[in-house]
Amino acid sequence: MQAADQHVTEVLQKLKMAMKHYNISNIDGYFKMDKDNNFVISVSEFGETLKQVDPTLTAYEIQIAFDRFDTNKSGTLDFSEFSSNIDKIQIPDAKTYTTKEQLQESQQNVSKSDLEKLQNDQAQLQTAADRAINKLKQAVIYYNINLYDLFRKYDSTKDGVLDINEFARLILQMEPNLEITDIIAAFGKFDTDQSYSISISEFQDAIKN
Repeated sequence: MQAADQHVTEVLQKLKMAMKHYNISNIDGYFKMDKDNNFVISVSEFGETLKQVDPTLTAYEIQIAFDRFDTNKSGTLDFSEFSSNIDKIQIPDAKTYTTKEQLQESQQNVSKSDLEKLQNDQAQLQTAADRAINKLKQAVIYYNINLYDLFRKYDSTKDGVLDINEFARLILQMEPNLEITDIIAAFGKFDTDQSYSISISEFQDAIKN
């Protein structure tokens, strides 16, 4: 039991180190895991990524890791669960590794080619974000939508902010053909303070500007 817990901890540390090494945000990592694009991560999707970090992980260990993230015990991970638990992972100081090569090896256990798929060309992201926001603006104008009412409607948790899941449901309701990359990029345009959530003032500013 303790050995399994320790192994899981080490794998999760390697996952976070890989994300940091390749400059992968929590949002990008979340949607990379969400293979079926339903805005939640299942245990099988979570396990698939962890197996890329360490192929020796057992199904039991994957479940241990998943349970650490699944704080509301729903059987799936939403973005807030994923992001908050990634942030809590403590990365060992480089001094704990005997050599520089050992540290590099720990970071490279996640497939470099797989992770690099998340690093979209910046010009393409700019275009995707602008397209998504413009479609939302057009819908607001065309349907004469009150921004405050719209915000409240999609703030399903009633916490005064929109997380990535709530924002995705909003924008997909208006333009179902948007790609995941469009949604992520658009979310970043709204989330100006990089808090992984959109306040009502950020939402109104992005639509009006």
